[in-house]
Amino acid sequence: MLFVTALMTYSRMNYELVSEDLKNALPYLPVLLIGITILVSVYFNKAKVLLLTFTVALYLFSQPYINGSSQQLVLLSLLIPVLILTIVLLPVYGIFSVKSIPLYVIYLVSVLAFMWIDKNSPMWVTEFIQTSILPEKYFDWSILPQLLVILHLFVFLFVFSIWIYKQDTLFANALGIYIFLLLAIYMQSQGKDIVIFMSGTMLLNLFSILKDSWSMAYLDELTQLPGRRALNEKLAGLVGIYTIAMVDIDFFKKFNDKYGHDVGDDALKMVASKLKSSINGGIVYRFGGEEFCIVFGNKDLSLVKEILENVRQQIEQSKFIVNRGKDSKAKKSVPITISIGAADSVQINSSTDVLKKADKALYKAKQKGRNCVVF
Repeated sequence: MLFVTALMTYSRMNYELVSEDLKNALPYLPVLLIGITILVSVYFNKAKVLLLTFTVALYLFSQPYINGSSQQLVLLSLLIPVLILTIVLLPVYGIFSVKSIPLYVIYLVSVLAFMWIDKNSPMWVTEFIQTSILPEKYFDWSILPQLLVILHLFVFLFVFSIWIYKQDTLFANALGIYIFLLLAIYMQSQGKDIVIFMSGTMLLNLFSILKDSWSMAYLDELTQLPGRRALNEKLAGLVGIYTIAMVDIDFFKKFNDKYGHDVGDDALKMVASKLKSSINGGIVYRFGGEEFCIVFGNKDLSLVKEILENVRQQIEQSKFIVNRGKDSKAKKSVPITISIGAADSVQINSSTDVLKKADKALYKAKQKGRNCVVF
């Protein structure tokens, strides 16, 4: 979002430097980006990004209709936070999923209600929107009634809080789009500002889709560690001195059979978190199943022995509490240990061979009784 904001600021400051021919073409840029975003959203099956795009399109195509009308501006500024909350709060499903129907229905009903209110102008809606809760002197700066200002502030803080808690791309995207739409409303943007703000919202949508696609390709969904694809690319680029360590959770199949796969997933996440926080100078990857791989760049075995032994001890001493699965009636502390095998590239030229040597060392660690590090 910071990059898009900086790009928008730069565009506003240097807009006059653009040639006249390009200025005449720029008003079509938001429409082009909206079309591209719709196609990309459908291709990647992103229902919420698609609805965010429709929300931006609704604002953009309402501009000629508003044409300075305070009533339409007020109603539109009421509709947008309602649509943003609908998109953010309802569960995420695919575009063509039956489970997405409630999301579409609520979204469509909100838009139709906006159109009905605009056409019929019921007095009770006007009176409600114009209700003053606080002294008017605090809202002299706003072109909108104070109730809408309070609503905008509430929705902004609500979406911001969820984003801080979940650190999810969708919420960051929705928050950025909401901010840009609010700026466009409060600045009563026209001309170049509409082009810049609406183009910025579409760039956020496209970035959101690309980031999610990258995460699906390179991050393991359960542990949020880089996955096998990321490891393969890392191994292909390794040169010089480096160390590779293979990590395996001891007796994990028996653990899964006894406590259930849900508890097993929690154990995997715990081990992944410990590895990530305890490994200094190395990158932890989810290799597959209960196995992890750690790559230490510019380090030979002598520099990583203590690091690996420390993380083994930390996991051994950690208390993993089982409160689900077959033992859900009583919480209990279950020991979890790991075995580690490591090898460096001091006398080996190929990263594939280093990985194989580390895997053999891991096998030896299991033969020694597990819960140990073998080099």
